Amino acid sequence: MSEYQYLLNDDIKKPPKKNIKFLPVIGWVCLALLVIIFGVVEVSHYVHQVRIEKKPIGLPGKYAVDNVPPRTFQGEKGTCWEHTAVGLLEHSYRNEGIKKGYLKKEEYVRLSAQAFGDSIVRLCHKFPDTCAGLGSGPLDYNSTDGGEVEWMWYLADMEDNIFPDSICPYKGGKDDPITCDDLDKHRKNNPIKLKMTKLNSAYAVEDAKKLLYEKKESISITIPVHTNLFYIPCVDNEDPSKQRKKSSQLCSLTEKRVPCPSRIYLHDFLDSYNDSTGDIINEQLSCIQVYQPAWNMDGEWYVNDIPQLDEGGHAMQIVGFNDNFHTTNMDKGGFIVKNSWVDQSYPFVPQGGDVENRRGARGSHSIGFWLQTHNNWDEQSICANAENPKYWLSCSDVNTNTNLKNGLRRKMNKMQRNNDSELLEKCTNKTRGLDIVNLTRQPLEFECRFKDKGIYKDLCDIDYRYFLDFIDIDEENEGLVNITLFKVLSSDESQFSKETLQYYPLALIADIFKPIDTQAELLKSSNDDCGFYFIPYESLGKLERHAMQWYTTHIDIDWDKKSYLRNSKKNDTSYEYLRNSTFIQKVKEFDGPLPFIDKRVGDKI
Repeated sequence: MSEYQYLLNDDIKKPPKKNIKFLPVIGWVCLALLVIIFGVVEVSHYVHQVRIEKKPIGLPGKYAVDNVPPRTFQGEKGTCWEHTAVGLLEHSYRNEGIKKGYLKKEEYVRLSAQAFGDSIVRLCHKFPDTCAGLGSGPLDYNSTDGGEVEWMWYLADMEDNIFPDSICPYKGGKDDPITCDDLDKHRKNNPIKLKMTKLNSAYAVEDAKKLLYEKKESISITIPVHTNLFYIPCVDNEDPSKQRKKSSQLCSLTEKRVPCPSRIYLHDFLDSYNDSTGDIINEQLSCIQVYQPAWNMDGEWYVNDIPQLDEGGHAMQIVGFNDNFHTTNMDKGGFIVKNSWVDQSYPFVPQGGDVENRRGARGSHSIGFWLQTHNNWDEQSICANAENPKYWLSCSDVNTNTNLKNGLRRKMNKMQRNNDSELLEKCTNKTRGLDIVNLTRQPLEFECRFKDKGIYKDLCDIDYRYFLDFIDIDEENEGLVNITLFKVLSSDESQFSKETLQYYPLALIADIFKPIDTQAELLKSSNDDCGFYFIPYESLGKLERHAMQWYTTHIDIDWDKKSYLRNSKKNDTSYEYLRNSTFIQKVKEFDGPLPFIDKRVGDKI
């Protein structure tokens, strides 16, 4: 029986008197313990409150790193990984130089991708286990067609093989050599010295955003590349009396037909479609398949519900993110990435009964566009994307004062239009056309992209000039385009007609027609501003759901101060290549939505 029980029960024999003297001591000890315990609890609660108050509020809704050098072009080679790796080096070098005062804000140094690739191939043969794996260009083909950004970290000797671009400019032709002559000689006199100290990786969206935000430098992203499958509706044995819409002219390119998916709105095509039951009484409708790449002409990455053919991988640089940007495909939020592709269209070809274009029509934007720090009209003044039909100017949008209403192309209101002859008079004058293009930053006149008699010979006639009447994107049917063009005989402008192309992918319209050269020249994109794509988080999620892994990396780098021209000694000839590789970047900044106005005017100024 415990001492505590003795104290509570009077009828129980009391403990020996000698033990009673310890009770006050025990009481004081218990009291002290209670005070200590409650004190610790209160202090812990206070510390917890302080920690909560000091906890970071999280990442911003949109963010982009500073000092991103202009894009480079990989050409006809599979060297995206090489250009991404060199791009990371260039950005790190520039950030360090500006931070330490070795470079002016607008200065950047172009590093040699050619020398980088040559060095990688040589080191991969020296350490083959490092470069082993599928798609290893150095080991499989003794080339740079296929590789990994991270090789420059694992091949430690790459620290001695980073050179100014002028010693060996990049050659992007398919059959151009990958070598760089006299590298050993250049290495002895190369002022660029660096130390790679840590490889950082991220495999999830939030982790990649955090890595970018913390490092304040671009990070690489390696992403699977696939094709998206589209369906073009065709009506076989056409009977105009029973059809609401004609088949696409694309149906004539191939005899192969497949059943149309349920998402194609069949009642748009056949009167025999029973809207109440959904049954096709007269099964005349079928589809052809068109394969397109995973990006559109705005540089937006997108993934259909079921990604189709795996085309390998692609590497780019993440330079920012915007959680609130909505893409054409209605995906919200994504990464802003710097790509190494030129803005141009590549041809569609019939292949195995389907119509394929694995490279697509490519366009890009500026960082500010994806960050939504300026509007579309501002953007057209630097990244016009003139080959994208989405930005083509309609004759009906041009008034007699050569002003663009609202700065954006609108669908034509047929009820209020002039007759076609009067409408065309605004567009066919070539001198006036150039003035309009200069103001609106949109192309007005178009011609056949291919002058020979190719697969589009029945769709575009080289003896005619073309002008846009109106364009309509059918969101219900695969986002396909219906476009109507004025077709004007070059030798006699009084002879004109209209031609409508129905249910075409937007990129295919750009493959048939292009802006005339004089207007395209005025609308060239700025290499200092453009070259950036957008990868939605949703697209990355779809890839993950189909076991297609993506990942990001960043390498911490220390640059020796003697790597910068400003720290060279007078008349030191070893810096000559560095001097010839230093350039000025002029990034356009806007103070409002009207790009053709750059200052306030008036008597009060």
